Amino acid sequence: SDCNFVNAIDGRQNTKTVATTADVTSSRFEVEGKVTAVPDSGSPGDNIVVQIEDFTASTALTSLDIAGTAITTLSDGSTTIVSKSTDTAGNLTITVTIPDGVAPGKQALKLVSGGQTQRDTVTIGGASVTATPSGSVKPNQRITLIGSGFSTGGSATISTITIGGATVASAKINDGTTVTIDNGGSWSSSVDLPVIPATTAGGDIELKVTDNSTPGREGTTILTFPTRTLTISPTEGRVGTQVSVVGANFPAKNDEGESVTVTVQYDAGTNK
Repeated sequence: SDCNFVNAIDGRQNTKTVATTADVTSSRFEVEGKVTAVPDSGSPGDNIVVQIEDFTASTALTSLDIAGTAITTLSDGSTTIVSKSTDTAGNLTITVTIPDGVAPGKQALKLVSGGQTQRDTVTIGGASVTATPSGSVKPNQRITLIGSGFSTGGSATISTITIGGATVASAKINDGTTVTIDNGGSWSSSVDLPVIPATTAGGDIELKVTDNSTPGREGTTILTFPTRTLTISPTEGRVGTQVSVVGANFPAKNDEGESVTVTVQYDAGTNK
């Protein structure tokens, strides 16, 4: 089989003499192939270039995967991986798409060809969601969500939005119209925060956005709902005394959606 030899010459110009089979065996070495992903990071749906060097010459690729998720075609979606072969030097460059379903983090890209397996590391990013305002928010308030790193393509849309595990009604998302994801995996939408236990109890609550890919790509952000407070002034008085009641962090007025009213009820035993 093809192999390479090391010819050694020392400082006194002494050369290694190859006289026996053992000399030949000890002098030869095989060059292992190398796989490089360029760039070495991306999100599902992004294209990366896979550079293949020093593999077996003129040999078809056997398989390619990232974190165990098979990549069967090139980025054009039609040319199969197994139809591509290395050139006479054992080199090949292909462009592929990071598949949906690959978990975020550092993942192994594995290439198999001609009985040889080589790997490179690719850092997979997840979808992200940002909310405006990003700090304290109130139930029934209208916020704006901006997402990136989601599925690409003309048919990609946002499937569901949940807050604290509760699904937000479609009528409260983008004024009831479909949220379409652009070819770069980005989108934006308004959301009227629902008045539900998850938003009225106060605290940090997760908002999760899922698109309609299979499996659905998800992005999350944290919304902070301050605890509702109620103060009365004065705190004591006679029957007929006028008091001032001030509430904070209750459901907000929403000129774009629904309004919320508050009922103040005085309860003193059996007298109301």
